[in-house]
Amino acid sequence: MNDLLHYLKLIERPINIAIRTRRNDILNKNQNTILQWIDSALKKTTNKKLIDALKILRKDITGEVDLIMVTDTWKKVKSILLGKPEEIKRKEDQRIEVRETTANRIDMPVQYVKGVGPKRAKLLNKLNIETVRDLIYFFPRDYEDRSQLRRFDEIEEGENITAYGRIVDVDRKEVSGGRKVVSALVSDGHGIIEVLWWGMPYLYNKLGRGEMILISGKAGVFGGRIQITNPEFELGEDFDGINYGRIVPIYPLTRGIYQKNIRRIIHSAIKTYVQQVEEFLPEYVIEEESFMGIKEAIESIHFPATISDAREAKRRLTFNSLFLLQLGILRRKMKLLDKKGISMLCEDGLSIALQKTLPFKPTNSQLRAINEIKNDMMSERPMMRLLQGDVGSGKTLVATISALMTIESGYQVAIMAPTEILARQHHRNLNAQLSPLGVRVFLMVGGQSDNERSESVMSAREGEVGIYIGTHALIQEKVKFENLGLVIIDEQHRFGIHQRAELLSKSILPNLLVMTATPIPRTLALTIYGDLDLSVIDEMPPGRGKRTTIVVNESERERAEDIIVSNLKEGKQAFIVYPLIDESEKMDLKAATYAFKKIWLPKFTDFGVALLHGRMPKDEQHRIMADFENGRVKLLVTTTVAEVGIDVSNATVMVVECADRFGLSQLHQLRGRIGRGSDQSYCILMRRDNITEVAEARLKALEQTDDGFKIAEEDLRLRGPGEFLGARQSGIPDRVLVAIIEEPQLLKKAKNYAERYIKEDPYLKSNRGALIRRYIDEIFGEISDHIVS
Repeated sequence: MNDLLHYLKLIERPINIAIRTRRNDILNKNQNTILQWIDSALKKTTNKKLIDALKILRKDITGEVDLIMVTDTWKKVKSILLGKPEEIKRKEDQRIEVRETTANRIDMPVQYVKGVGPKRAKLLNKLNIETVRDLIYFFPRDYEDRSQLRRFDEIEEGENITAYGRIVDVDRKEVSGGRKVVSALVSDGHGIIEVLWWGMPYLYNKLGRGEMILISGKAGVFGGRIQITNPEFELGEDFDGINYGRIVPIYPLTRGIYQKNIRRIIHSAIKTYVQQVEEFLPEYVIEEESFMGIKEAIESIHFPATISDAREAKRRLTFNSLFLLQLGILRRKMKLLDKKGISMLCEDGLSIALQKTLPFKPTNSQLRAINEIKNDMMSERPMMRLLQGDVGSGKTLVATISALMTIESGYQVAIMAPTEILARQHHRNLNAQLSPLGVRVFLMVGGQSDNERSESVMSAREGEVGIYIGTHALIQEKVKFENLGLVIIDEQHRFGIHQRAELLSKSILPNLLVMTATPIPRTLALTIYGDLDLSVIDEMPPGRGKRTTIVVNESERERAEDIIVSNLKEGKQAFIVYPLIDESEKMDLKAATYAFKKIWLPKFTDFGVALLHGRMPKDEQHRIMADFENGRVKLLVTTTVAEVGIDVSNATVMVVECADRFGLSQLHQLRGRIGRGSDQSYCILMRRDNITEVAEARLKALEQTDDGFKIAEEDLRLRGPGEFLGARQSGIPDRVLVAIIEEPQLLKKAKNYAERYIKEDPYLKSNRGALIRRYIDEIFGEISDHIVS
């Protein structure tokens, strides 16, 4: 039963997130993992109704996800679990039994911690706190010194203070707009301050004249008197020493959880469970680095005696994560080095023939990357390489030549693209380039007919040498490759770790080439993709026209339209891009459709105008794209479906509406769709009034530089590494990503110590090694199988 509940809980998390955020892409991106969990749950139950419901859920999750259907089916699953009324008591008895058997265990559900309970546990779950261990490892974002009480007559405006006094008067009133406020005058014998609580009328009956009160907040001045608004407070003369009289932690919270509550909960958890946290660092690391012990570090990160203690605790616990990450990466790399890959001949006949047909020569960066890939593929170990380059830098040519070297050695090639549009474009372009050379190019996407797909699937199974291009369809179970030699994953930032691992499992250790147009600083790239070697294309092909980026206010719209008209009259093409944000998808789609009909179609109908968005039927999308590529459509009004992979060298203008709503890297990806020919091109960023400072900084950066690596550095600075990369895609918690950027020296030490330890215990088989494996699993969750396996 516990195993079944474990898998159902795993299934429930992504479904709940998808339902809450109305984002079915969460289920699409994690589809294969969820299907594995459903299969595991099916093996753990004999309940026919539950089996039937789970099978329906499996069907709903497979392919394009309909969130309404998934919601309804999941409700059925939950109702079956709850059972009939007479069964509820039995299930409650089971819960009590679980509570008793898991009591005082650090891995038990957080609801059993003193002061939590089921209702508050749900709020903590929103902060990714599921267990007691999660709670203990939920670190503060800041600290506040409340160790000293201030005399009222010494308090100055703007200070964060902790003060203690007697309530001398309490009042309540309603101000304009219906807002209610409770006020109290408090005296300490040296002065009087006024304390205000807005929106908390119930406090009037709680605060009594003559009672002692301890308050903590920011001091302001109004009417010549010190005033503190909505402070934390405690009534009475005896205090617990958790929220006052010390340096107190400040945690990142969610609605319904308050600082003083979570401090008490974490304090209680540490007191009860910290002794179960086991030390895993080798003694020589602790001694040489003068680290705190792990128990002391956990206590001091939450409730430090001094700020210096908090810094030392953070240093120790950050090192823990970096050390475990480096060990996991080294372990995976060692396993790959131990395995025999496919040693290829890598002859140049086909690649030389291809280059003779090109109107340009490869850049030095491209040639360097090709040579690195060639050396990898000729060796006996499997290639695991990340190819990084800006939009339009020529990564596709490098990948094509890698594929041709593989084909000439007698092996199949699989190319995985993030969208069907990009997969079809790759297929069309490569087919045109390579069919004259006798190379077959196959397509495997969801929108194909059964006959088209079955031909490609059969060819893959029978070992026919060629290039197989697809999306998620390439990792479906029924696609079997007989002789797979190279896997190319395009736009890595759009694929999770599970998908990468599943595609690699299609053959015995084929070579892997991962391509990304999202430049990542070298230190970060080498850590996140630590099991991959790195090739960088850092120059653009010659003959590209100048690309100018202009930020335009709504009042200057005519300027943008003039640029469009002049380019269309010269026979060029243009994009108009509208935002399509998940949270407001229906409204955004409506805005794009309205603008197409009311603005762009009437004004530019003579040039050929079309609307393209991801909610259209697939065949209509493909027809519109074909019309744009062959020039029948000159002006394409589109959503962010244009972000990846549309390659029309005749397109010289892009107008991005509400550009302040887009991310920096996303805008850079979008403008990469123009300027791919030799003509001058223009990216016009339309901005709204009263935008945020961060949005202003994004638009300014795009106006000032066209260099993708500089754009990435600025994006990293503005968003921080966690949001920049996304823990879900990188598989690494935000706090560890932050440490990689902010603690380069600590990262270097962690790497050195990890290399030293792995020599002593290469298979992590010792008692300490087994403990390390467990900690890697706890910290890095779903990726642990892939970095430690």
